Amino acid sequence: MSEVLFEYISLGNAVKITAIDADSHIEAVVVAPLGLSETQMQKLALDKLNYIINNKDCG
Repeated sequence: MSEVLFEYISLGNAVKITAIDADSHIEAVVVAPLGLSETQMQKLALDKLNYIINNKDCG
């Protein structure tokens, strides 16, 4: 994974964060409280993206 793109959409008191692997086009979506920092939001989405990529052949 060389590059990850992040998209943020405000949903009232929460934020929907989408992390997209630029190479594989695999996406992960998380919803986080509005009070988290951008770094914390990115970490949540990136952790989920890594989980999806590492387990995509297990199902």
